[in-house]
Amino acid sequence: LCDLGSTWDDELKGRWFGGNHDTDHKGSLFLPAAGFGYSNDLGYCAKLAGTSLTGYYWSSSPYYGGDNGAGTLGFYSGYVNPLSYNGRALGFSVRCVRDKE
Repeated sequence: LCDLGSTWDDELKGRWFGGNHDTDHKGSLFLPAAGFGYSNDLGYCAKLAGTSLTGYYWSSSPYYGGDNGAGTLGFYSGYVNPLSYNGRALGFSVRCVRDKE
């Protein structure tokens, strides 16, 4: 997904991936900067942070083979992190995406 290029949309507060991401958005996927939830001292997902500023999405890929940590896609207005490590207790968004055939 990240290899297809992306553009931040300041009006919609999110990032367009692939397709004509920097013009008319035809064939592009939009992921909103939905922020993330994080746990309190009791382990419950109790706080929401980063809305309109950051987007964190779970990946179906582990951070690396055999690792218990989950892989994530993270982005800000000026930066995309295509695969990073995050603990599974964090509340990130999920969006099903498949390759075009």
